[in-house]
Amino acid sequence: MKRVLLLAIIAGLGGTAVFFISLGKEGAVAASAPSRSQERMPKDGSQLHETEAVDPAKLGIRTDAEKIDHPARIAALLKSGKQAELDNAVSEWFEADPAAVREWLDEQQSLAPLQGSLAGIANRIAQAGDPQRALEWAAPLEAGPLKEQTLFDIYVLGRRSGIVSEAQVRDAPLPPERIAQLLSGAPGD
Repeated sequence: MKRVLLLAIIAGLGGTAVFFISLGKEGAVAASAPSRSQERMPKDGSQLHETEAVDPAKLGIRTDAEKIDHPARIAALLKSGKQAELDNAVSEWFEADPAAVREWLDEQQSLAPLQGSLAGIANRIAQAGDPQRALEWAAPLEAGPLKEQTLFDIYVLGRRSGIVSEAQVRDAPLPPERIAQLLSGAPGD
């Protein structure tokens, strides 16, 4: 059996650890643990110093204990024009509290800047196996290519999972050629 010896050097916050791994046909056969001196040796050769733990908030890391003001965050993103960040923020809020998102959407004067967010939520719900609820979330989408594609995707997922019937597809609010694609199972459906 041929063996290969690998040297792995792992650099971390406190220094460097060195591991020797012996590989055989079946994978790792033996691995050495780092010695205490290797494990605790700083990269620059200086002495180790104890430090205090850093507050995650100071590093920009959100903790579960923090409450996010989703409406304020989304309002700021709406003003900034950062569409991808806006869509992600709405999606995160939806994951945390779908009812609050629905209520907030009902209060908005215009859903035009939120079309991508709504399509993303509808597709996510359809992928989870609930095409009827996905159609409810897609309902506020403005008529156009995004709404057509979103509805098409919902019906595709519903057909593939056996939840949506042929009769429901025939009644879908889609152009006749898209309904024909759904019924034929054409490529790209």
